[in-house]
Amino acid sequence: MARHRRLILLNVPTNPAKFATDRLTNQDKLACPAPARLRRRLFDDCVTAAADRLIADHGGPAWDEESFRKLFDSVRADLVELTIQPSPASARSSPPGRPANAA
Repeated sequence: MARHRRLILLNVPTNPAKFATDRLTNQDKLACPAPARLRRRLFDDCVTAAADRLIADHGGPAWDEESFRKLFDSVRADLVELTIQPSPASARSSPPGRPANAA
């Protein structure tokens, strides 16, 4: 599946991780104590996880060009939204001294 994910991510017109980090508000950035380069790595990991999930959800991997094109279109359509969707684990975590629902 890693090869399929790589092919899909190489063909996505915009970088979902960059798009996600660009959408963070100043309040979001202050709530995350990690420096900007680490936030970017975090979102890179989120993109990888989202792509893997979407490939599996849409019946991947694909073994011919037509199937790959359908898979690519399906994954691309949902990739950014799933990448920026907060997970239950991230909703429970928060910086020390700050309640999770305060972010």
